[in-house]
Amino acid sequence: MDEPFGPTTASLLHQISADASQRAADGSSFIAEQSRLQYLEGKDKLGVREAQAMQEVRTSAQAREILQARAASDQPNKP
Repeated sequence: MDEPFGPTTASLLHQISADASQRAADGSSFIAEQSRLQYLEGKDKLGVREAQAMQEVRTSAQAREILQARAASDQPNKP
């Protein structure tokens, strides 16, 4: 019986298949790495946002205390 492909064609098909598999694996690795980096970058941004929010809370508390102290000191003294 005759082979549907000659040895050269079969070899080329085998090589093309191997190359395609390698490209698919490389693509999957790239996507996984990009996803990991995006996650880490988002986590870093979240940490910065939390730090800024905490600083604003501290600043607001200090400002409130200063305003209360000023308001109390501006009150007339009662004998």
